[in-house]
Amino acid sequence: MRYLIGNWKMNPESDEKAVELARSVEQGVAGIEKVTTIVVPPYPFLGAVHAVLDRTLLGAQDVFWEESGAYTGEVSAHELREVGVRYVIIGHSERRAMGESNVVVNKKLRAVLEEELIAVLCVGESKEIRVKGTTAAQAFVKQQLEDSMKGIKNWKSGIEDNVIIAYEPVWAIGTGEEDDPQDAATMTRFIKQLLVTNYGLRVAVLYGGSTDAANVAGYIETGIIDGVLVGGVSLKADEFIAMARNIERAREVEK
Repeated sequence: MRYLIGNWKMNPESDEKAVELARSVEQGVAGIEKVTTIVVPPYPFLGAVHAVLDRTLLGAQDVFWEESGAYTGEVSAHELREVGVRYVIIGHSERRAMGESNVVVNKKLRAVLEEELIAVLCVGESKEIRVKGTTAAQAFVKQQLEDSMKGIKNWKSGIEDNVIIAYEPVWAIGTGEEDDPQDAATMTRFIKQLLVTNYGLRVAVLYGGSTDAANVAGYIETGIIDGVLVGGVSLKADEFIAMARNIERAREVEK
């Protein structure tokens, strides 16, 4: 299965516009069978958006690691499940830029898995690291993964179906400077091999970073990238739907 996840970030500005966007996406992806499409609105719109979805699945942009308690402003994995959320983005680069550590990401991952939701765990290097070369970038991503997934090995059976990795090179997010598909494929292959070796997990790995309808097929056609996580482009229903169609049509080369 291929994936297209649309992270709406702190958009749109009203419940009505969120529902309108969700309806447009829902209608547009009807008949697309080989791509799992997921929309990820802000917390206030989750319930209203879920009410108009059928083919499209619902995600959340973040989560807190405790089940309940005196944690003003936080939302638990159980509460997310109650409003229809199936996928939860964890460790997005924008969250990490606001100070979220690998230790916090690990706590959130555990909470999501405990609730049997699907975690979309984000990793990726900065431009400063990338310019040092592939080895440096891989070493950074390896450390992120190992710290973020600490204690997961043999922790709970069946988690293979509840973990997706999103490789999002920080320098490519929202900049228009997309990573070369072959370079992204090299990192994706490295991540997949690392997860098999360290955790016995065979999971989907997505790419995130300045993708659109025009270039998305190039990533899928590498035969190793399983889909994309997109930001601003997901606020344009026509573009998002076109991406879903192009992902479905893309021909995978031999892996």
